[in-house]
Amino acid sequence: MTEILAADQIGFPVLSALIVLPLLAAVVVQFLASEDAQRRTVIIATILELVLALFVLAKFVPESADIQFAERGLWMPLIGASFYFGVDGISILFLPLTAFVILLAVFLSPARGTGFGRFYWTNILIFEALTMGSFAFLDLLMCFALWELILIPSYFQ
Repeated sequence: MTEILAADQIGFPVLSALIVLPLLAAVVVQFLASEDAQRRTVIIATILELVLALFVLAKFVPESADIQFAERGLWMPLIGASFYFGVDGISILFLPLTAFVILLAVFLSPARGTGFGRFYWTNILIFEALTMGSFAFLDLLMCFALWELILIPSYFQ
């Protein structure tokens, strides 16, 4: 099976951005004191994530059987571990669906006024990043590892 690189298809590593964006938002939430500011930051991040996922869906070429938006790179060069992102006709549908469900969870969240806002929002954002990664990774070992890591933020929610 062949692949179409993300750099050739749209010009930037979009799948990496889908994974890193919630992680960056989780870091920003750690530095915000107000629960309202934390909630607004999470809402903005999840809306951006949904827009980016819909952009990927719009740029996907359904007539092609190739792996699209592919990204390859060294994960841990000392041991020779690498990563391999990409989407096919099935996994492309899960990216915007995940972003939409997380956005709904954020809007319908009862975390306001509980005192656990920062921890709750961080768990949701980490959950989103890991879920996006598990759908985008083409390496079975990394997909499995991320799928298992999803259990940690799921436990605390």
